[in-house]
Parts: sequence; C-alpha cells; structure tokens
Amino acid sequence: MPASKDQVKVVDEMLNRIAGHRGVLGLLVVSPKDGSVWKTCVNGQTPFEEKKLSVHAEKLHAFVTLARSVVRTLDVSNDLIFLRIRSKKHEFIISPEKDFVLIVIQDYHLTTEEQLSTSPSKSPLLEADKKAKATAKDGSESPVTEPA
Repeated sequence: MPASKDQVKVVDEMLNRIAGHRGVLGLLVVSPKDGSVWKTCVNGQTPFEEKKLSVHAEKLHAFVTLARSVVRTLDVSNDLIFLRIRSKKHEFIISPEKDFVLIVIQDYHLTTEEQLSTSPSKSPLLEADKKAKATAKDGSESPVTEPA
C-alpha cells in the first residue's frame, strides 16, 4: 500500500527536523536491500554533494549488512538495531529498520578537554596501570586491596 500524502508530509517534516539539529550535516534514507538512496536531506551549510552522499550510502550499507550478519551469527535470536561510527571528522548514526535504513551524518570535533582525556599519555587508566606495574616490579605490596 503506497504512503498517503499526509504520511509523506509527516516523514518529510521529521527528516527536516532531524537535519536541523546542531551538528547534523545531512541524512539519508536508503534501501535495506541494495543501499540505493531513496531520500536525502542536507543541511544548507553542508559541503556534501549528491555523489558523495551516494558513496557514503553504498559503503555504510555494506558495513551495516556485515555488522548485522555478525550480530546474527553470534546470536540467531538477536538483531542489529543501532550502529554508531565515529571518525575524526564525522559521526554516522545508523538505524537499520525492516523497510529502510536511516543514516544521520554529524560533524564531530573533539573539544580540547576530550582530546586531553583521550590522549594516551594523559589517560587515567594508563597512568594507574603504569603505577601498578612499577609497584609490582619493586616487589612492594599491590595498590589493589581486597575487600574485608
């Protein structure tokens, strides 16, 4: 049964609302079967072109198909419902549904505070691990204590 004009209008409004959020560069609605682009919604300040969006759709569809296969292989009663991929420049939020795959492309920049906290030399976990190893080499007691 084809969608009514009211349903199409509601979907378009929803997609435009998502695309209007801060940081959203654009979104794609693609076919779950072959990854062909059904609908795009691009923010006016976005450097993305149609060709670039179709390449993103093709590559991300292949990745989603593989991820879904892995999830189902691990547990046949399970399914992939949400996937988030973060690169240095962008973040891809992917929601594969039965009838479509929604892909939201966001601009992602690390803040200075996040860069410091994720820097290998400043990581609290790595610092604690280094201290524990140094203590173990000295032969002194481990800094980890057992509960009484």
